[in-house]
Amino acid sequence: MKNLKTVTIALAALTLSGCASFSPDGGFAAVQTGVWDKTGKDTTWVRSEADADSVQATVKTLLAQPLTADDAVQIALLNNRGLQATYSELGIAEADLVQAGRLHNPGFSIERARSGADTQITRTFTFSFINLLTLPLASKIEKRRFEQTKLVVANEVLRVAADTRMAYFHAVAAQQAVEYREQVKTAADAGADLAQRMAATGNWSKLDQAREQVFYAEATAQLAVAKRDANAEREAYPPHGSMG
Repeated sequence: MKNLKTVTIALAALTLSGCASFSPDGGFAAVQTGVWDKTGKDTTWVRSEADADSVQATVKTLLAQPLTADDAVQIALLNNRGLQATYSELGIAEADLVQAGRLHNPGFSIERARSGADTQITRTFTFSFINLLTLPLASKIEKRRFEQTKLVVANEVLRVAADTRMAYFHAVAAQQAVEYREQVKTAADAGADLAQRMAATGNWSKLDQAREQVFYAEATAQLAVAKRDANAEREAYPPHGSMG
């Protein structure tokens, strides 16, 4: 029995020496590196007031100048509630990994029995052999899950970046369509006015005047549609909730 206890303690010491511990960044550095390699943009996991202040200062600086597609992507990656919630999955996965690498607490009990004038004290030490035997496998599984979580989180960040870039160009295209339709409408206004004046002097046929009126009506309707589409694109951009 003494030898068995000695072996158990030795195995426990060996296992504990290699158990996982919490990392300073919760695995976020791997996500940052992957995102930077793919997009050239920074990501920040806001876990303190200092982090939040830094993010807001960066966003404010970017918004103080004409917004480009790259700036829009950077703002979305920094100022997005959905991504911040996703980053918390890293902490959960790492906590599971650390827990999987730790032995269950041993149990101690003391029993006292009296037999006449004699007192017998029994000390019992309990230890989970199953936990000890399965600990390496459990740690291996949770390590894989942790690495998988890093990939999932990085993929979500890249998806937000792609969606934001697409939304930006859709919004720009919609606004350019409005500007074009406004130019057409201005031309239609001038044409309709000219047609009315020439018709009044008898220098314009009713058919030509009718054509100008149709063109004016179509230009007005197309401008309204373009403005509606532009408003819809602006409401859809950015595609995810911000923290601002």
